[in-house]
Amino acid sequence: MTLLRIADLASDQPQSLAHLTSRANMAIWLFITHHTEALGGITGMQASVLQLVTSCRGVTSIEIARLYKLQPSSITGLVDRLVKKGLVLRVPSDDDRRVAYLRATSEGEALAAQLQAVFDKSIGSLTDGISDGDLAIFRHCLKHIALNARAAEEAGSPGANDLVY
Repeated sequence: MTLLRIADLASDQPQSLAHLTSRANMAIWLFITHHTEALGGITGMQASVLQLVTSCRGVTSIEIARLYKLQPSSITGLVDRLVKKGLVLRVPSDDDRRVAYLRATSEGEALAAQLQAVFDKSIGSLTDGISDGDLAIFRHCLKHIALNARAAEEAGSPGANDLVY
């Protein structure tokens, strides 16, 4: 059975929405990474975090992990790589020595200023041929799914936080 045929079968499965969104998400990040690596030698996710650090003065790794719904250790490693590249600094809190705020260096700010165009061009290429109306509906649906998931999590919905993978 060919890979294409397996993909066709997967689209008929109950989990197809999760499968398709996962495949699309991976394709988007790989496409963006191709362009961000060429620009600044960083991954798409590192570029996204760098933009966030640049626009949100005084954000912490824990806050980024919560925003991206990732384990703090994943963000710590990602930030470590940005620090090693000289794009981000960890600035200790004056109030709590356990807390470090992330700040972009001047090199990080210069790179971040170029990244929005990379993201815009990448998404533009990937959504070529999709009408503005369809994209608006798609964005609306994704936001609605995210809000439903957040509401279930906050309400302590059975299974919202204790799914077995």
